Amino acid sequence: LGAIDENNQLTQLGGMLARLPIDPRIGRMVLAAREEGCLEEVLIIASALTVQDPRERPMDMQQAADEAHSKWRDENSDFVAYLHLWRWYEEKRAHLSTSQLRKACRTSFLSFVRMREWRDIYHQLKDVVGELPQVRERQRERPRGKSCRGQRPREKNLIQQTPARLLYPSGTSTP
Repeated sequence: LGAIDENNQLTQLGGMLARLPIDPRIGRMVLAAREEGCLEEVLIIASALTVQDPRERPMDMQQAADEAHSKWRDENSDFVAYLHLWRWYEEKRAHLSTSQLRKACRTSFLSFVRMREWRDIYHQLKDVVGELPQVRERQRERPRGKSCRGQRPREKNLIQQTPARLLYPSGTSTP
């Protein structure tokens, strides 16, 4: 992860990872995403990975749940599916009352409580990452904060490969 140097001392990156309230491997993805210019998307994915899956699939209604969840599915990436689900929820949240949002979640086989927890963790991570300094060793030419939402194929590919690619960027070793 690059958190410890050859003398077993905490690196600048390691100090930043220690400040993040998530698993260090997921934190490493978040910090690398900041450098790569796709922080927004990776924050959504990282926070999703830290909560219990909000999609519900009751034994007696599995087919109905699968059909309801299909609107967020992405044939190439479970991570992109998280982005679809997040955007659906945020759109509903912006236009519905809390009780209407609860009902929309229930009819879509989503746990309202877990969706709220996901959102809370996302905002907590966003706040903490915003307070962290940039890592000096890996400055990028691409402007910070630029979304990699998919206007260009490279950016869509980045999102689809994000977790593994950002967890083990070039220059660090894989497990």
